Amino acid sequence: MSAPILKRLRQFAPRSPRTLLLAEFPDAKALVAAAGALRGAGVRRFDAHSPWPIEGLGRAMGLGESILPWIVLGVGLSTFLGFLAFMAWASLDYPTVHSGKPVLSIWPLIPAAIEVTWMAAGTAALVGFMALAGLPLYYHLAFRSPRFKRASDDGFFITVEGDDPRFDAEATRALLERHGGRVERLDETSAKGAPRHG
Repeated sequence: MSAPILKRLRQFAPRSPRTLLLAEFPDAKALVAAAGALRGAGVRRFDAHSPWPIEGLGRAMGLGESILPWIVLGVGLSTFLGFLAFMAWASLDYPTVHSGKPVLSIWPLIPAAIEVTWMAAGTAALVGFMALAGLPLYYHLAFRSPRFKRASDDGFFITVEGDDPRFDAEATRALLERHGGRVERLDETSAKGAPRHG
């Protein structure tokens, strides 16, 4: 790919915050409690990271229902109906009679329409999930912390972005520490060396 195309594609890539508070918690209960406390304090630009799904974490973070099922349903239905319409048009535009059967019959078209619908809905689920989740994410400031590697193994983390309108580093740090978090401050200005711990 040429450089101008890559430059244009980068503008759509998920961005990484310039300042970040990273808090590690001892267990899932502390993580959910801290997420609820952050939400209650008015902080909106934060995320929770754990090695497995945690019951109630989405509610504590104030996340609503996902629109992904509606995306998959819309793509699936439109593909199914569009495929049937296309095949009906093809049958009527270029009619062929086989063994005296009708020119347009819906039943032979159903298996092919279902197969195409499954493929389209599956692709919509994958692409929709990745788009809604902001994936692929090649760089995030949290990746600079050696402790953050445990998020996919046995660690429970919250990242609070410094560009949140309600971000106050000291108050947010105190809130996270009250809920058992070990807080580390990461800053983009220290990007060339080791992450700055605060």
